[in-house]
Amino acid sequence: PQLTDLRPAQTPELAISAEAVWTPLAPLTLRLAIRHEGDRFDDDLNSRTLSAATSADLRAEWRVSSAVDLYLSAENVTDAAVETAQTLDGIESYDQPRTVRIGLVWRP
Repeated sequence: PQLTDLRPAQTPELAISAEAVWTPLAPLTLRLAIRHEGDRFDDDLNSRTLSAATSADLRAEWRVSSAVDLYLSAENVTDAAVETAQTLDGIESYDQPRTVRIGLVWRP
């Protein structure tokens, strides 16, 4: 009964995401993904609030062959502070900061 009418933990009232994909050349694909989550609670009793956050990711993929792609991605490009948890004494945990990756996708 103490949880009646409360929002489940880690569930924002508002969550929006969008992605744009552009292929300026046949082997090149560019992507932009944006995510926003409104305020949410870290606990079932809705006593610890996590702040709203917006983050953006960029990715460039180059198709080398039908089985191989090379990519460069930048996640959380704006280095947004995205809260993921909060302890009882107020210590906050955060998602990863801006991260850049290069990689290879191989499809056997």
